[in-house]
Amino acid sequence: MSGNILRLVKGIEVNDESLSYNVINDVVYGDGHYLKHPQTIELMETEFLYPDLADRRTTQEWEDQGKQSIYDLAHEKLNGMMKNYYPDYIDSKTDEKIRSNFPIKLSKEG
Repeated sequence: MSGNILRLVKGIEVNDESLSYNVINDVVYGDGHYLKHPQTIELMETEFLYPDLADRRTTQEWEDQGKQSIYDLAHEKLNGMMKNYYPDYIDSKTDEKIRSNFPIKLSKEG
């Protein structure tokens, strides 16, 4: 959601390039569609947000791979984030000083 909000805040740029008159001309007198035009790919990479949890597989692929729900995918992602997250609130010099003065049993990595 935050990605969409940030994209909306950026606004819509309106100029000769974004209006794409030359691309319209290419399409009208060319293939008749935008799918193969280089600008389409460029805009898909810069203007379209692909959510991390979006499942872009076909229904058949999804079924063949276990029909995992969006809830399960989100839970799996959260567990991975929590497993690998270790806040670094104390700089290394202070940490070393504390560890040299007290019997700290927790590893530096968590």
